[in-house]
Amino acid sequence: MKIIRLDFKKTSEEIDSSSYGNVDLKNPENLKSIEKYIIPIIEENEGWDTSNVTLEGFKKDPVQYQNELDATLFANVHVALDEKDNPLGLIEFLEETVENPVSKGRMDNIKNLLSDKTAWKRLIEMQVVSESVVEKYFPRLAEFISNKKIYSEVGIVVRPDLQGRKSGVSEFLYELLSDGIQFAWTNNPVIISVNRKLFKNVVYYPLLAETIDSLEGLITLAILYGDLQTYNEKRWVNLEFGAMSSPYFVTSRDNTYLEIAEALASKSKITRLDVERIKYCLGKESVQGAMFCFN
Repeated sequence: MKIIRLDFKKTSEEIDSSSYGNVDLKNPENLKSIEKYIIPIIEENEGWDTSNVTLEGFKKDPVQYQNELDATLFANVHVALDEKDNPLGLIEFLEETVENPVSKGRMDNIKNLLSDKTAWKRLIEMQVVSESVVEKYFPRLAEFISNKKIYSEVGIVVRPDLQGRKSGVSEFLYELLSDGIQFAWTNNPVIISVNRKLFKNVVYYPLLAETIDSLEGLITLAILYGDLQTYNEKRWVNLEFGAMSSPYFVTSRDNTYLEIAEALASKSKITRLDVERIKYCLGKESVQGAMFCFN
């Protein structure tokens, strides 16, 4: 396998909490790349919520799939190919650092936590982290994260015919994120399992029985709280800390996900506490937990 990066011209480059720009579906190069590399991956792909997308439909009227393509091609699009250059799967993500932010509001919140110890007061009062842990690691936070890449809004999809098989495509694509900190929202046990295999450290929220007691853990908390502050508190403040509700989160996979989670835990591919976290999220409407992965 090999990976290529694809850049798509946008009619709008706006990036905020709900929009990542619109793919220009009148641009000939965009259309060519989408037809060759993207449609074979997302065509009739229920796992990517693109079961309505077909090559025939795209050729007839690309604009009818504007929303699906905007969601699939928002930023840093990389496609895995086989030895014959057939597309196997794709990954998309936002990439930023403290000094070069993309999501400015979130990064401003994170910088505040890195520079002002009093910014941790609410988290301490909520008993999310102890004051002693903040005191111990606060002086090292800014230096630790200064040059690290933060990857978020990560999306991976493989061709429908490869799903459920040990193709290695997802693992191959995740390698692109191995040099930084991956931040995602999920309740998918397969995603958690893949990341526990690929990364040395995985911190999955809500913490439940676990506690933050390391520098790396405190960094994940800074990123998480910085992100949560950009949303309406009603979406997270009444949930276990580290869980959040969103109208964009899938709601209808309870039994399947729990069955998969139990099977993976029995093989030690995820932890028993992971199962409890997944169960907690699935017990609420449209709720997922924050996950951080790093080496």
